[in-house]
Amino acid sequence: MRADLDELEITSDFGYGYPPLVTALAARIGVSSDSLVTAAGTLFANHLAMAALIDPGDEVLIEHPTYEPLLALARYLGAVIKRFPAQF
Repeated sequence: MRADLDELEITSDFGYGYPPLVTALAARIGVSSDSLVTAAGTLFANHLAMAALIDPGDEVLIEHPTYEPLLALARYLGAVIKRFPAQF
């Protein structure tokens, strides 16, 4: 393959999001843009939220059935998982 590594770059100097978007969101909700983190997809957003809220040993309730990556992430974070049946 003839590829220049610069052509394959998937990160940027933007840090936690596209600056115009972060600035606009911060202005809309009245916070500093340093307070915002954008996520590329819901799986990453779930990871950020759960990592911010769950400490090892915390008990979390997760319905059954559920999206398996949520269970895996809770286990990874050291949570004690309690299941409950979904109400249809």
